[in-house]
Amino acid sequence: MQDHQLEALPAGTVLNERYVIGKVIGSGGFGITYLAFDTECMRKVAIKEYFPVGLAVRIPDRITIEPISSRYSREFENSRERFFNEAQILSNLDVCTDVIRMYSVFAENGTVYYAMEYVEGLTISEYAGRYGKINESQAIFAALEISAAFTYIHERGIIHRDLSPDNVMITSDGGVRIVDFGNARPFVIDGENSLTVVLKPGYAPIEQYQHYGRQGPWTDIYSLGAVLYYALTLETPSDPMTRMEDDRAFQTGLSCMDRRVAAILNKMTAIKAEERYPDGAKLYAELKTVRISAEKFGCKLHKTES
Repeated sequence: MQDHQLEALPAGTVLNERYVIGKVIGSGGFGITYLAFDTECMRKVAIKEYFPVGLAVRIPDRITIEPISSRYSREFENSRERFFNEAQILSNLDVCTDVIRMYSVFAENGTVYYAMEYVEGLTISEYAGRYGKINESQAIFAALEISAAFTYIHERGIIHRDLSPDNVMITSDGGVRIVDFGNARPFVIDGENSLTVVLKPGYAPIEQYQHYGRQGPWTDIYSLGAVLYYALTLETPSDPMTRMEDDRAFQTGLSCMDRRVAAILNKMTAIKAEERYPDGAKLYAELKTVRISAEKFGCKLHKTES
């Protein structure tokens, strides 16, 4: 997580004449996420602010954002427009129960924000730090939930491109949700995509290292497999180039799992895209054939807010 504490909006800032900003609850290369209160609907929400590292700076009013220099103005403005357009597209996914619901998208203070559902719980990273590894039954449950969500979003022409232990949430009621779509993009199945190189080492497949790598639902399948591998072993997978040279460490991790789960993860994380499950529906169908009961997470996960 990037340290945005000194750059964050002051607590009490009001956005869109309704959202009162509280504390920072997340940050990364593309923005800052805040806990906020919606004074119209009288509920907690999460607000994500577009604040790209290396492109933006907060001016002395501590609220407005502008490009770090005129040299980066066009890149900042183009990225801001993409963020806005993609957030609007993703707002149509709110009927998918395994994806955090988006409430509104708006431009203000030189940047773009979106307000989304606030869900209490722990990310996979936080869960691992507090409770350790998950078991195979929990892995099957998480894989079923997320593959169902992927099926829904992929059918609407969107890929996530950034799944990691930091944006899969185990909720306080034991469910699983995808909580961040900041790097999502439309894709074309039978066409050439020029997508920006955005990746998290260990969780991104080889095609994400290339400007013209053919990205699609199989890209998200790899990342989900890598997240589950981490949750089951507490080891971040090696990047795909390293694995091409020597895959023994990754295979050693798989050897410690139930062989049926290991076989599915091995296919999900195949280095060659054509050897993976092509989409969430195919993965979901395969998971349903595994004779391991899916186990919902316990309800000990309530994350205390200070």
